This record gives sequence, structure tokens and C-alpha cells, in this order.
Amino acid sequence: MSIVQSGCLSTLRRTVTPMAEKYYVLMIDIIGSAKVPDRAALSRTLDSAISRINAEYPHDYWAPFEVTKGDEVAGVLVSMARVYDMIDTLSQALYPVMFRCVLVFDQLDAGVDTRRSTVIDGPAFHRADQLMRRLKKTQKTFALSSGEEELDAATEALVNFLLWRWNNLTELQRRIVRVYQQERNQSRVADILQRKQQQVQHTLDVCKWQLIDGAEKAVRGLFEIIDRRTRTGGLDG
Repeated sequence: MSIVQSGCLSTLRRTVTPMAEKYYVLMIDIIGSAKVPDRAALSRTLDSAISRINAEYPHDYWAPFEVTKGDEVAGVLVSMARVYDMIDTLSQALYPVMFRCVLVFDQLDAGVDTRRSTVIDGPAFHRADQLMRRLKKTQKTFALSSGEEELDAATEALVNFLLWRWNNLTELQRRIVRVYQQERNQSRVADILQRKQQQVQHTLDVCKWQLIDGAEKAVRGLFEIIDRRTRTGGLDG
């Protein structure tokens, strides 16, 4: 049984260099940051969100997320299985500020041993830059290139739908849906947020929370499938 199949990869990521020198580069670019009234506050929020992601997913990255230039953030990953949760963490923290992000799986051949996203370079970063430039010419906010074209397309569509849906909810709607996803009890949500249960129920109905919940489960599954396939050369399972 391979390391991936045995589920031991997460415990070895810190000691074993990923095979074939291929990595996932997740690049993030803040939209309209120059127009944000308090850019210092935005910078602090961004730094806090980056620190949280690095702390919560230590076994998923080779080089932690850093601000690489201007309002651009990048991280070098050894697993893309939890990329949606990383993106969601950033989305929830930055709201209502939006961002674009691209994820590319390819080789890196310079500065890899430094484990610094600001130093590492190679084809994966070059392709991510190109993909980001193309993304800016569209209405989408997420693009993926792992080499698994059909899975990439399905994952892209779901992530773009989810980011669009979350960004079109109010702060209160977002909080109600998120807390309900954790608690699965309207009365408990009402107590936590100090709202009436009727308001919680109405908000969940209006937001179509089941569609959001189902799409998030599906997209997490897709990321896990692509991660397995890319790490095993296209052999899933």
C-alpha cells in the first residue's frame, strides 16, 4: 500500500520532500484594494487571516502563505485537499472585500529549500501568474489548473458559485448560516447570536443554506479527489 493510500502522508510532510518536485501554488490577489478607505486595517486583517491559515493547516503547506508583492499573497502547498477551507477562511475574514485566487500544480525549481513563498520560483509560479492575468479578464474569482481538466472545471464552477453566493449575503446572513452549519439546531443558533428562532429559520430559507452546504461538501470532495490523483500520477484510490 502506498503512503497516500495508507493515510500517512500528513505525518511525513515535514520530513519528506514531495515527489517529483511538484507542488501546488495558491496565489491570491485582493480586488480593488486601492479603493478601500482604511488600507492599514485591511492589511492587518489580511495578515491575521494568513496567520490563521498557516496555523490551522501546518501539514498542508511546504512554504507558508506570505504577502509576496503589493496585495498579493502566495503559499506553496503539498496538498490541495483543504484548499476550499483556506479560501473560505480568507473570504470570511476579509468580507466585504473580495479577492481572486488561482491554484496551479507544477514544478518548482528555485529556492525550494528555503520554504519561503517570497523566494521560491519555477513553472508553477509562472503559470499561476499567467492564470491570474487571464482570470482578471473574466467575472470569475477562482481558477484551477492541476492537469485533471474535467475535475478542474467542475471544481472551478463550484468554488466560483460559492464565493459569489457568500459575497452576496449580508454579514448577519453569513453568521447565521455558518453557525447553523456547525450547530444544526435553530434554537441553539438563536441563543448564540441573540436572535429570534423565527428570524434564524427565515434567514436559512432565504439563503438556501442547503444548497450552500451541499455545494461545499461536493467541492471539498472534489479537491480531495484531485489531490489523490495528482499525488499518485492519475491513479485515484
